Amino acid sequence: MAARRIRSEREHQRAIADLYYKWDRNDESLEWWIQQYEKRLRAPLRHVIEERVFTTLRDRYERRLKEGRSTVHEIEAIIWGDAKLPSVGERLWSMLDVWERQWPSPPKSELQTLVTDSQNVHTRVVIKQTHKSMGLLVGQVVPAGQRTTDEILTAWMTTRTWAACKPLYEDMVIWGGTATIYVDDDYLYRKTLRSLWALIKSYHGEVYDELVNRLWEECNESIGVCAQGHITRLANVMVGFHEEFLSPQCSKEQFQDKMSAIAASTRPLPEKIAEARLIMDEHAVPEGERAAWFEAFD
Repeated sequence: MAARRIRSEREHQRAIADLYYKWDRNDESLEWWIQQYEKRLRAPLRHVIEERVFTTLRDRYERRLKEGRSTVHEIEAIIWGDAKLPSVGERLWSMLDVWERQWPSPPKSELQTLVTDSQNVHTRVVIKQTHKSMGLLVGQVVPAGQRTTDEILTAWMTTRTWAACKPLYEDMVIWGGTATIYVDDDYLYRKTLRSLWALIKSYHGEVYDELVNRLWEECNESIGVCAQGHITRLANVMVGFHEEFLSPQCSKEQFQDKMSAIAASTRPLPEKIAEARLIMDEHAVPEGERAAWFEAFD
């Protein structure tokens, strides 16, 4: 009995070490391996590996902050790419405000930085909301051999022409090959699209058909928008079909009403711009269209 227990403990330790290695090597199949190890060893390993990853990243980030090698805004930009496991990302994200108080970022000296800084603290709510939806997608196991873009194109062309699908297909290919979305070499669009398509395929009948159509609509709307806008559009696909997905977007009428209210307010210009950026991020407004709105605040 004692020998069996020791052997079992060793197997658990080897499994945790292997999972940690896969996380450290950015293995996209990490979620699948966690499920396989838990099934084979009949033990809840997820909490153990999540705690180890969280501790590693927390200590790493706090060391950088203490030594002045990174700011909180810089840490915020890499959390999602580093964490990989949704619950770890959520825990680290909850520490941003604590770190901001302990290691304040240098104050911005020019109004222009409020317009152009994508890591402005006022956008944190929107980014977190999008990441939360993405976290649900990351947990989806992608079948081996899935040919994401080709399968999506085939599904679309059951009801649409090649001419209607070609621009969307080309856009998916371009962004799928884009290495940096939030952090260098995260290939986040590719990973999100792969997981989303795997999730869509788990549905059948009319729901599947509706999701395929929703994916086409969101991909069509994402053409010409920024990287974050592309990710937000993908996260929107499951809204209304899965209760845990929440949409960060409102109707165009609501957008215009909110912008009009900001323009009419008597608050300082920097505050108006900060709030406007938040709403524009929610709607994935292209950067080239934002200047006209900002000018209306003068």
